[in-house]
Amino acid sequence: MKRLVLLRLEPRIDDPGRLEWLLRVVAGLALVIIASTLMLILAGHDPTIAYAALYRGAFGSARALAATVNKAVPIGLCAVGIAIAYRARLWNIGAEGQLYMGAFAAGGVGLFLPETTPAIVALPLLILAGIAAGGIWAALAALPRALLGVNEILSTLMLTYVAIEWVGYLVTGPWADPRTFSFPYSAPIIAPARIGDLVGQVHGGILLLLLAAAALALIDRRLRWGYALRVFGDAPL
Repeated sequence: MKRLVLLRLEPRIDDPGRLEWLLRVVAGLALVIIASTLMLILAGHDPTIAYAALYRGAFGSARALAATVNKAVPIGLCAVGIAIAYRARLWNIGAEGQLYMGAFAAGGVGLFLPETTPAIVALPLLILAGIAAGGIWAALAALPRALLGVNEILSTLMLTYVAIEWVGYLVTGPWADPRTFSFPYSAPIIAPARIGDLVGQVHGGILLLLLAAAALALIDRRLRWGYALRVFGDAPL
């Protein structure tokens, strides 16, 4: 007669410490791969072919790798901003709209500054304009949440579509570059306001992402404000 073996899952009592971030990354990737594989199979596609094409498109060449890194920068910056709100248990899902409004403000400054503006002035102005516009757009949802208890999920989501439509109107209308035909672009911003490439085709904006991530780590672990956010977020509802 076979013995029946019962398994019981229990939470870890000891803190994994430095391995915590690695465990989270590995677990997240595993869940993404499992879910993606199931979706591909249900749709009638071969997962191995899909993953091979995905690898070639993202990492298959120096150009593909540079494009992947460049596209990861704005996504990473949005993630840094969302992480701060998440610490306080606020669900900001409007990062895309805040990114669009930041791009609108930074692009506007870059388009209308004189070409003779020195880079040491132009570049910080663009960055500050983008930060301010993104913050103001987030505040349109944060203030009703703080003062009236309006659900931030709904307000941040709806504001995202407003921002997308606004920027779409500009790049196909008043700010459209007449030299483009197939895809809407604005006119180029002034040269002193451009960061340029860092290595090969990798854009220098990756440095901004690294600085933002370092600032987030400092706020979260070293500053009293970050500690207050963690306490507020971990407190029972």
